[in-house]
Amino acid sequence: MIRNGDLFGDGVNIAARMQTLAEPGLVCLSATAHEYVCRIFPVHFEDLGPQRVKNLDTPVHAYIARPAGPPSLYSIPPIHRNNEANLVRRCHTIFRDALTEVSRREGLEPIEFAILASLGDAPGISQRVLAKRVGIDAGTARRMIKRLERHGLVQQLSKLDRRNALGLMLTQSGAELYPRLRPAMDGVLDRAMAPLSDHERESLRDLLARIIMANEARGENGRARDD
Repeated sequence: MIRNGDLFGDGVNIAARMQTLAEPGLVCLSATAHEYVCRIFPVHFEDLGPQRVKNLDTPVHAYIARPAGPPSLYSIPPIHRNNEANLVRRCHTIFRDALTEVSRREGLEPIEFAILASLGDAPGISQRVLAKRVGIDAGTARRMIKRLERHGLVQQLSKLDRRNALGLMLTQSGAELYPRLRPAMDGVLDRAMAPLSDHERESLRDLLARIIMANEARGENGRARDD
C-alpha cells in the first residue's frame, strides 16, 4: 500500500528485516526474491534458514548474496579453515580483544568480568565452585579474586562448610559495576557475532557447550579412575 509517498505492508517489513541481517557490503534476500535472482546472476548464496520477521507470524526464509570471483585477500586458507583448533583459537582472539576493549576501561581483564558475572548470579559460592563455573584453574581463580579484592569489587564471607571454604560475593562497588558494564560487553559481542543469524548463534552456543561438557566430563572420569 502506498500512502503520501510512503510504502506499507508485509513486503516493507520483510525488506527491513532482511537489511538488518545483511553483513556490511552484502545483500540479504527473502526466498521469494532468491527464486528469481539465483537464475539470472552468477552470485553465491548462503542459506540462513527461516528468520523471524517483525509484525509477521510466519518466519521468512533468508539468503545472503556473496559476490562471485576469486577469494578475498584475507580469506582463511583451506588448510586452516578445516582445522577446528585453529578456528577456535582465532575466534577466541576476536572475542578476547572485543571484551578487553570494555573491561580495560575499568582496569580489569575479561576473565575478571566473568568472575563478577558469576558472583552476581550465585553470591556466596566458594572459590572452588567459582573456578569450576568460570572454567579456570584454582591458582588463576585465587589470583583473580585477590586482584578484585584490591579493586574493592569482591569480598569474602564467613566459613561455608566443614572444609573451611570461604564464600565470595560482590561488594557494593562490584554490584554496581557489573550491570553498568554488561550492556557494553553484550554490545561488543553482538558486533563480533554479527555474521550469524540468531538461530546460528544459538546453535553455536549449544555446540560449544556440548564440546566443553563432554571433555570436562571425560577429564573428571579420568581423575576419578586415578584416585
